[in-house]
Amino acid sequence: MMLTREQSRTVDRIAIDEYGMSGLVLMENAGRGVTDRLCELGIAGPVVICCGKGNNAGDGFVIARHLNLRGYEPCVLLWARPEELVGDAAENFRILQKTRVPVTVVEEETDAWLAEQLGGADWIIDAEHQRYRLSQIFRVPDWTQGVYPPLAQPGMDVREGDYLLAIDGQDVTTERNLYSYFQGLAGKQVSLLFNDRPDREDAREVTVVPVSSERTLRYRAWVEHNRRVVARASGGQLGYMHLPDTYLGSAREFPKYFYSQTQKKGLIIDGRYNGGGLDPDILLQRLAKRPMSYWTRRYSMDQTTPPVVTQAHLALLTNRQAGSGGDMLPMEFQLKKMGPVIGTRTWGGLVGISMFLRLIDGGGLTAPDYRIYSPEGRWIVENVGIQPDIVVDLDPMEMARGHDAQLMKGVEVLLKQIQEAPITEPSRPAFPADR
Repeated sequence: MMLTREQSRTVDRIAIDEYGMSGLVLMENAGRGVTDRLCELGIAGPVVICCGKGNNAGDGFVIARHLNLRGYEPCVLLWARPEELVGDAAENFRILQKTRVPVTVVEEETDAWLAEQLGGADWIIDAEHQRYRLSQIFRVPDWTQGVYPPLAQPGMDVREGDYLLAIDGQDVTTERNLYSYFQGLAGKQVSLLFNDRPDREDAREVTVVPVSSERTLRYRAWVEHNRRVVARASGGQLGYMHLPDTYLGSAREFPKYFYSQTQKKGLIIDGRYNGGGLDPDILLQRLAKRPMSYWTRRYSMDQTTPPVVTQAHLALLTNRQAGSGGDMLPMEFQLKKMGPVIGTRTWGGLVGISMFLRLIDGGGLTAPDYRIYSPEGRWIVENVGIQPDIVVDLDPMEMARGHDAQLMKGVEVLLKQIQEAPITEPSRPAFPADR
């Protein structure tokens, strides 16, 4: 998906006509820790960084320099003349010019930016036949509501490896950017022609509704992928859940993944990229519940009070993209001694905001107006973050090969705990004998 800098607040896979590449667009407000996000997406190819003339552009130039040092191939689109840059942006641009990172000045945004795409799939190019092929179709768990992957609907006769031959009767070739064929089609029924070979004989026609963003589809696919990796690596002993925030997102996701995995011997709680919201204690309370008593009857499985608890060993993953409530999650996890925290130091943005002032031009103004301190009377977390118990960073090349070092360290730690401190159920007393 290609977005203007005003539209974009996220990182997403895209393709760009002007550069003839499949890669990534990063907007100037993506943040300096974006390399970890690239690792999570498993992208090791070209990256385009879009910068304006504001002070945030300096971050974009820093990102480009860091990506260049880590083996990526960044280039910069600058929506300003270099002489318009001021402050940190001007200084970081001068430093960037000393590297081999190419910079293209774009004084006006043009229609070359695409606003829509067929969500839910990755594509590869068959150079010999000049056709696009499906490399991956994103699917979501059956219980997911309101998310409909275009190519994974029931009865959809499409599979990985198929060639896309036509869209609404228009021949599709690699002479054009694939996403340009979908421009203006989001939310509309579209006819696609697929085949398992690059010709039209016995081709299959399907009708899909393209989506304007595949962010949710990719997120769901990432979570489900991690869950399956953990299950395979542990022989089914460990469960996995991701907490995207400490607000409505986790309020929806937590019940889906917690109640179905209470009988696991270990649980990995993934708090990476947690966007915060409120106090996460309500989630940790449920994870920390332990049986207070047991109930039994003849010929039946015993039950507990409370009725839904887990005795699993716990580990929490976090990273530098977790902030606010995402800082508070590992902080409280450590204070409650629930298990090890694994990953990198968190963002350090745990502050409170209670007001938002609207401006007459349609904009707004807000600022943090309260902060956190400890029972000992010390300012904590803000501008410092939470240090994990086990520091594990991500390597871009390992992620490109599909290896998530933080996730696998969680598996390793929990399997060791299970071996050293196996979970045991209490022995039920014998039933009274009949007289």
